[in-house]
Amino acid sequence: MSDEGRELRRKQQENVRELRSKL
Repeated sequence: MSDEGRELRRKQQENVRELRSKL
C-alpha cells in the first residue's frame, strides 16, 4: 500500500512538472 501511494504521488509530481514546463 505504501509503495502504491508513493508511486502515485511521484507520477503526479512528474505530471505537474511537465505541465509547468509546457506553460
